[in-house]
Amino acid sequence: MPFHMPSRTLISCFALLTCLSLGATPGLAAQASPPRSAAPSPARSARATPARPTSRPPVRSVNEQRALDSYAAMQRAYYLPSRGLYKGSPYADAWPYSQAMAATISVASLPQSGTRYRSDVTARLRGLQDYADTVDPAPAGYTAEPAPPIGRGDTRFNDDNEWIATELLRSYQLDHQAAQLAGAEQLMSLIMTQWNPANNPNCPGGVVWHNTGADGDRNTVSNAPGAALGAQLYMATGRSAYLQFAVQMYDWVRGCLLQADGLYADHITPGGSIDPSEWTYNQGSMIGAGAALSQATHDPLYLRQAQATARTAMARFGAPQLAQQPTWFNAIYIRNLLILGTVSGDPRYQRFVQGYADDAWSNIRDETSGLFLAGPGGSTELLDQAAMVQVYALLAQHPACPAQSSKSHGGCGSRSATRHRTHRASARRVSRAHRASAAKRMRAVASARSGP
Repeated sequence: MPFHMPSRTLISCFALLTCLSLGATPGLAAQASPPRSAAPSPARSARATPARPTSRPPVRSVNEQRALDSYAAMQRAYYLPSRGLYKGSPYADAWPYSQAMAATISVASLPQSGTRYRSDVTARLRGLQDYADTVDPAPAGYTAEPAPPIGRGDTRFNDDNEWIATELLRSYQLDHQAAQLAGAEQLMSLIMTQWNPANNPNCPGGVVWHNTGADGDRNTVSNAPGAALGAQLYMATGRSAYLQFAVQMYDWVRGCLLQADGLYADHITPGGSIDPSEWTYNQGSMIGAGAALSQATHDPLYLRQAQATARTAMARFGAPQLAQQPTWFNAIYIRNLLILGTVSGDPRYQRFVQGYADDAWSNIRDETSGLFLAGPGGSTELLDQAAMVQVYALLAQHPACPAQSSKSHGGCGSRSATRHRTHRASARRVSRAHRASAAKRMRAVASARSGP
């Protein structure tokens, strides 16, 4: 997924302080008190016929209504129902398609209205098959463009496949269709084949960004989302191989791309040079990975590391800095802040996100089209709209599991209590073993960087 940095993303004064607290979603304006009238006489009251109870539709939260309105605008502007895809050149690439799919699953998970959108999830899953890699041997994954004859197929990006696998897992947690879990596992198997085999003296290992060369760039974004995915799959299946590879990817990012200021660089080149760019989605991806690993292993170190990254990122990316980041990068960052708030029980993250969401609604949304004009010169694209749908929908969901259905059995990660107890000791052993090996690798990396 190539990077496209807009010259301007219009976010005005970012109000960080809101009345929202973790565990509650903001409601619509309070209903007005009924008008006062004279009290009826006791005789008239005795003769009065009891009022029949009326069924009223549930009152939606502000965030839920905003998510629905933004989703409707996205569908009007970009969806091609005859093709089952979204507009692009002529169709959207896999990266924006995956985020539109994420927006759809987020809307289908809404507490009051979600069930109405289950058929839309089915349509997104059907359209996803147009991106299936039909050339490479299994597990092949999905290519950056629709496959022939619709598109060129072409390059396969590992981060695209990690995003898609995450959405397949979220879809499984929504309706428990085994095919979606199997699809997520297949993509995880693909990612596990993408570990860089080259004996690079500067930070060996890491999952490469795409499949056009075994020794290509190795990115935070090609490893951190995979680490979160592996931890989530372990919690869903109990298969320790997923957790082991998740820890391996997470440790590699921390050892090779964590910078002195406490934030993560973008990538390391085949020659060993580091691109120090600090994007919000990289920070968010590592926050989410740490939160997921803390749940999977019950090791508090991961949660402390995620919280440290969140503190640094929230101090670094104020309103002016967020305005210089792509909206869709911010959405990934925000999504993982909400997950961290759920795992840690800290309400600051949800308040932070609510301030961002309120500001975007007031200042960059076009009231006529319902689109968020977040690009250069007030332009917009599918990624912008899909990002904001996710933000509002995730804010509206039950805070116990902001990234999945509140009906999942066994809490975030969907493991039953019995399986939870069965795998806890195994997870702790994996965590201790990999922490020791990670420390050894980080000492070697530090020695290599300092030189003879």
